[in-house]
Amino acid sequence: MKKIAISVAMVSVLAACGGGGDAGPSPVSERPSVALTAANYEVAGKEVLGGSSNAGTLADFSGFLTGTQVSAGMTFPQFVQKKYPIALQAIKQPAYLSGVEVSESEACSGGGSVRYSGSVRDEYNPSSGDVITITANNCREDGAVLNGAMTMRISSVNGNIDSYPFSLTIDASTNDFRASAGAATYQSSGSMTMSVANASFSSGELSINIPSMVSSVSSGGKTDTFQYANYKMVMSVRASTVSMTMNGGLTVPSLGGNSVTIQTLQPFASTTGYPTSGVAAATTASGGKMRFTASSGSRVLIELDAANDGVYEVSKLVSWNEVL
Repeated sequence: MKKIAISVAMVSVLAACGGGGDAGPSPVSERPSVALTAANYEVAGKEVLGGSSNAGTLADFSGFLTGTQVSAGMTFPQFVQKKYPIALQAIKQPAYLSGVEVSESEACSGGGSVRYSGSVRDEYNPSSGDVITITANNCREDGAVLNGAMTMRISSVNGNIDSYPFSLTIDASTNDFRASAGAATYQSSGSMTMSVANASFSSGELSINIPSMVSSVSSGGKTDTFQYANYKMVMSVRASTVSMTMNGGLTVPSLGGNSVTIQTLQPFASTTGYPTSGVAAATTASGGKMRFTASSGSRVLIELDAANDGVYEVSKLVSWNEVL
């Protein structure tokens, strides 16, 4: 049970990258395209790495394991993590009701409600075809007001999730999601497929595929919008080494409609915290290019090749904590 909860927590965290809401953020195609230059490459580079690192947060699900509550500054994904075990119990069905849709609702601690719907054969043993939708309606939890839904469908399960080896694939989507906490509002819309394959406690791989996802955060009259297209991130754990690759399309606020294609040239790897090795390149639709090289001392080198001719004119060494 705990392993499936962890896996769904992983999917939920990635949905923090999503955008959308009542009206939703403006499509990237409608945003002005900003060329990559020496004046903006550092900011753009940090946004590219920061946008990519949203998927990297999948590795940090300690809060889900320890029962940490939803924080005032966080969004619907944490809410899903908190409510998922309740959802399993609410819609669990006896064997003779397999395939029958079930829907249950409950009041939220600060007002509003949450509804659980779907079909689950066994709360302890996920099966292919199990589906859960968690829908919030002006639900107030731990300082956040949440509206919208996340749907998670298990498309395949192999092995016993309470032992090794095992593998699991989940399709997840967010729809009309909005979370407000303090002065910030987060919006999300999109879909993804998550596959996890664990050979042992210290050996496994997590793959995230995002066909299309938009994310935005609004605060102080400013809205930052990110969009992912055919984006894939793969994270693996081998003993004490964690490695990560990311490839695909991404747009970032400072470049507007000037999309970026990111490609990992050498996997980013770490044994203690921030990556100490790894190289990636990001090429914009207008032709400018950036390169990111992990360095010792918890830093990453961001370089600019404005003409995309193989000559990097300027560079900046920044701390990973300015990015992630």
